[in-house]
Formats: sequence, structure tokens, C-alpha cells
Amino acid sequence: MDTSRGEIIISPKTIYWVQTPVTISENDRIELLKRDVLIINYNGELQDIVKLKDKDNKLSAFFFNLDGIISRNHIKGDEVYPFSEKIAKFVSGVFPKRSLVYTTILDPALISIFKKYNVNFIEKNLNDKKVAISTIFSLMNTFFAEDGKVQRSYLRLNLFPMKYKFIISNLSKNNIMLEGLIKDLSLSGLGLVIINNNELKNVALKDIVEIKLFIKNSIIKVNKAIITRFDVSKGEVGVTYNMNDAKMIREDYASYLTSLIYNWIKEIIKEHGTLSN
Repeated sequence: MDTSRGEIIISPKTIYWVQTPVTISENDRIELLKRDVLIINYNGELQDIVKLKDKDNKLSAFFFNLDGIISRNHIKGDEVYPFSEKIAKFVSGVFPKRSLVYTTILDPALISIFKKYNVNFIEKNLNDKKVAISTIFSLMNTFFAEDGKVQRSYLRLNLFPMKYKFIISNLSKNNIMLEGLIKDLSLSGLGLVIINNNELKNVALKDIVEIKLFIKNSIIKVNKAIITRFDVSKGEVGVTYNMNDAKMIREDYASYLTSLIYNWIKEIIKEHGTLSN
């Protein structure tokens, strides 16, 4: 997807959460993104819920907060059961295998409705942050496994026009310095364009480098990254790192970089209303 800020190639595992609990904060969502899960809050009005069918793909899942949906649609008394059946029928018909409907209401009649339509349904308090996060990861295999294994997806932002600078210190070659502009960034690596192509002779695959990124009046330091690709004709170098390894990138830097990416994504959603894979 192209935007005014660049090209976005994005496909983390995305959970469209209808009426996300307020206990899951922005910081919690940033930490989840570091673990390859993007939470998108979704409005619980029925007219919007039916539009979720346009979001369905192999890297999307759907959580339905039944209590929140009922409240959002001002459903009361005897209306709860026929309304819940509408939800069950919709979920069953569109994405039954990658969805979860949950409630704090202990009601055998509700269980029967969702069981009738073979919809994943639990009576659990996902307003509790710890319960919510543990539920997310307990369902990763159920929702996203292919051939019995959950593959890590990716998220990359191609930045143009390129304006953010970097400095590399090649730890494998006497701290030789290289400078340039950031071409793309992700949660696991960077694409970098070296200003002087002749300096590419100072790098090789598997070299260990230290990187300083100059983004939005801030400096982000990656203590250790590994050169995994370079293209002499384009003057490009690709590096990888593990965002969860404090020896590679300090936790506060990792959180800030993830926050930048997360907020960028939010702007895309605000501008376009959806994400393309």
C-alpha cells in the first residue's frame, strides 16, 4: 500500500477485536506487536460488524466481546438471545475457524446458541489483561498454524522520500564507519542505502555491526545487528536483529522503535480504514 509517507508492506498476525477491553493499553499493544501480533480495535455496532468479512485473510483473526457488543447495540432483556444468534450465524458463515466469541455471562442458553453454529465460544473475563494476553497466545496455533507450525510473519515499512540517516560501525572490521539513509525498517531488520558505494567494500555477509538511527529528532541505537544482504549496484545493505534480545537492542530503544512503527500503522488505518497484505 502506498501512502504519503511511503510504501507499507504489512502482514503481522492481525486480531480485529470487536470492543477491545480498555485494560489493554497502547503499551500492551506495542509489546504484542513485538511478538508478531497486531491488535486493531473494532466498533461493535452491528452495521460495522458485518463489514468485517472484508478483513478476512489467512493472517487475520477475530475476537468478539459479546458483552460489549450487546451493550453497544443497546440490546436488553429477551432481545439478547435472538441478537446473539445473529452474531453466531454471521461468524459461522464468514470465518468460523479463526474467531472467538467470549462473554462473562454464565448462561447455558448462550452456550447452546454458539454451539449450534460451531462457533468458538468461551465464558471468560478477557477484561483481565493477563487472561486476555494468555488467551491470545493459547490460540495462535489454532488460528494461524500451517502444516502444524505457526510461521512468523513480517512487517516492513519502505520509507520514501528517504530522509532518516544512520551511521554503521562495523564491529567485525575495526569499527569502520559507514553512513547513509534508511530505506526500510521492520521489527527484525533494516534496509540501508550507503551514501558512498565505494564503502561497500568494507562490509561482508555475516559481519556484526552497531547502528545509530536518526529518526524524528531521536537517536535509536542497535548494539548488534548482522549483515544478511547487500547489493553493490544499488548501494544497499540489509541487516537483521532480534527485537527481544537486549544484547542486540536495549529494551527502551526496542520499545521506541516498535512504537514508531505501531503509530505509523495507526495513521494508515485512520487514513485508509484498512490494511493491505
